[in-house]
Amino acid sequence: MRILSREALGKWLAKNAIDRDTMTWKGSPAPFRLLIRVISDSSQPFEKGPHRRVMVPGEDTVLKISVGDRPGLSRFVSQVVSEMQPPAVCAFGSPQSYWMNNRGYAAYLAKVGDAQRLHRFLRRAGLTNRFRGGFLVRPHEYESHLGVLASQPFCGGPDVLFASADPPFLILACHKFDLHVETRDVAIADRIGDMALSARLDVRRSDLGTPDGTDSD
Repeated sequence: MRILSREALGKWLAKNAIDRDTMTWKGSPAPFRLLIRVISDSSQPFEKGPHRRVMVPGEDTVLKISVGDRPGLSRFVSQVVSEMQPPAVCAFGSPQSYWMNNRGYAAYLAKVGDAQRLHRFLRRAGLTNRFRGGFLVRPHEYESHLGVLASQPFCGGPDVLFASADPPFLILACHKFDLHVETRDVAIADRIGDMALSARLDVRRSDLGTPDGTDSD
């Protein structure tokens, strides 16, 4: 795994036409999109502990959702990238966000297993509290590294975007406890959607319309 400073990350993103501010490609948006979530269990209401407030889409309701381990989602990122086999995938956050390597915040999340695993992973890499760069992960590291990095937003940290230039796809691990997939290739969208269904995840397709106003599928 190659650690990218903010400057090195900026050069990689510029080379691959990815906008870090919007966390997507520059220019026209990718037409094929998926929203992937764990099938919710409403019988388990929030009680106490570290959590996030999440607005329910289409409803004037805010839910308290516990931060914690979401192995179904974090592992799925690793599975998708391993299946697609790009020569490398870049993992990074927004320009303002830090990785979860702050000792104080890690102590606050002492009972969250993924938070502790991620904190140890970042500290072993020698990163300081102020690191705002990214990681370039190679194929032999996909299984061991990507699930750990993808767990960050689910266990209390900022969002993480996983970007592949070839084949072209983006996966945003989001603090709203879901994955946002974008691609310019309909075959990739179909393939990832089928993988999510096989993993018993909830999949919602929201392809953008074509220029003539018709649906893309």
